[in-house]
Amino acid sequence: MNMARKIRRCAILFVEPRDGFDLDLAGLFSGRNAAVARTRWVALAPHLDGEVELETDEMAALGRIGSGTWIEADERTVASDVLERLVAKGIVVVEGDATANARDEQLRASHWSPLAAASHYFSRWTDAGMDGRADVSLRHSLADVVEEFGMPPPHVVEKSDQRVPLAHAQASALHALMQQRATCRNFMRDAALDGATFAALMQRVFASHGDVELHPGVRALKKSNPSGGGLHPLEAYVLVRHIDGIAPGRYLLVHRIRKGGLIETYPYNDVSCAAITLNAPVAAGAPPTVTVSPSRHACAVTYQRWGMKIR
Repeated sequence: MNMARKIRRCAILFVEPRDGFDLDLAGLFSGRNAAVARTRWVALAPHLDGEVELETDEMAALGRIGSGTWIEADERTVASDVLERLVAKGIVVVEGDATANARDEQLRASHWSPLAAASHYFSRWTDAGMDGRADVSLRHSLADVVEEFGMPPPHVVEKSDQRVPLAHAQASALHALMQQRATCRNFMRDAALDGATFAALMQRVFASHGDVELHPGVRALKKSNPSGGGLHPLEAYVLVRHIDGIAPGRYLLVHRIRKGGLIETYPYNDVSCAAITLNAPVAAGAPPTVTVSPSRHACAVTYQRWGMKIR
């Protein structure tokens, strides 16, 4: 590696000592214990795709490389072979290396709390999907499910014997309408949803119904979805498949007063469809699938400017 370049440690890094066992074949054939206890040092860096195992000399070197200021790569500070391994693992980034440094810079710009970022990236689902289990469950009885997975938890858990009685609600038109509601997870694969009905649904759920300027440059929006203290950090991403007048694709929904629209984010394909629906056959035929996600910009950057730390 060119030792004249400047380096620094990645923005967020946690190291976990993880205990385990190694197989000692020599010990196995000599009559000793074949399982040898070993502690591994596992690096958890949110800007990487997964966990990274560190060697003892790499751990020592990281204590001499800060995460803020760029420093000259010096043989007297870190041995070149150790530094090369840390750079290859993505734990140490090199100034000017746009490819390796891009995700780390993106994480720095998000102002994400380190513990929250690590928890988010390392607790995500992996290899999750239905994989045909929905079809199998339709052929099994409830008794089969209970036999395999056990009884479900009770609907009501009594936590106190002190209760305050509430009056029973009287029948009303709204109550009758709610009683007619049913959850449907079966969709006709070839049926299309007309564009006007889709637009009305999106408007009723996600649109802005009011806009007030509270201070020059500071506006408050009235929506029917959670507001996040008036900042409305929730964004709706729509997977469109069979909607009249809208090309299939993955869209970010943007709504303003008396205005609405869809901003295309990614092209539609079988991979994106499977990723969003977790390969669930019951959801594969839905004309739109909506995923609600918090906006990191609104949650982190805006709050931090106002002196509030997001965790």
